Amino acid sequence: MKSVHLVPPLAVAAISLALSGSALGLPGDTALLPEVMGIAQLYAVDPHSGLALNGLDPVSYQLEGRAAAGDAAHEALWSGLGWRFVSAANRAAFLRSPERFAPRLGGYDADAAAEGRLVEADPVIFVVRAGRLYLFRTRAARARFLAEPASAGRAEARWPQLARRLVRG
Repeated sequence: MKSVHLVPPLAVAAISLALSGSALGLPGDTALLPEVMGIAQLYAVDPHSGLALNGLDPVSYQLEGRAAAGDAAHEALWSGLGWRFVSAANRAAFLRSPERFAPRLGGYDADAAAEGRLVEADPVIFVVRAGRLYLFRTRAARARFLAEPASAGRAEARWPQLARRLVRG
């Protein structure tokens, strides 16, 4: 099982300042930024790339009904993570309404969340239910979730408690 890397959202502001050259007066200087404790990163992130959804476009799930690889030319920072998109139009749509397109339950397995567990999901195994994107670790978990109409409600009800487990410090 891959580990879930938690990126403190306040560090994103520091990174943004450093990238703009405003933090230390040195363009692009991001060395030794402090980790902020007591802050939760509520979306699963690829520990190698730092990208949400392993670089897949969150808008494509709903508009195209598929998981499509995003492009580095169309990238945005939101909720402390890098998000990639297939086009500038998808990037703009996401930035207008990120909660509409971002995966529910932090991008963790929705079937496991319905059982009160945090389990990393595979972003290519998904379902869009009632306009909400849910991800799953396995196809069997997706099938269980779809077979049980109340599972989305249980997962959503348990998410606040599960999210508190993601707080560091």
